[in-house]
Amino acid sequence: MSNEQLPTCLTCPRVGVRRGLCHRCYQACCTQVRRGNLTWDDAEAAGLARPARKRGPWLDKFREVIPAKSRPPQDVAQPAEPGAGISAD
Repeated sequence: MSNEQLPTCLTCPRVGVRRGLCHRCYQACCTQVRRGNLTWDDAEAAGLARPARKRGPWLDKFREVIPAKSRPPQDVAQPAEPGAGISAD
């Protein structure tokens, strides 16, 4: 994909990644939403952001491949034997 085909940010000339915004503009918009100065619906209505994408089937496939409880328990590690480290000779 060449640079001419990449989608640009809705507010600046960078490449749009999330909701049609570049990372910097997306973070600025998120900050405004967290502060309560803006809602995502208002940003979409004003043309400052695109609607959020819904989760696709790729996420369900990923969850099938790696189940949530696939991590080993935390108590698997064995304590070191006394004197197993570097000696001070």
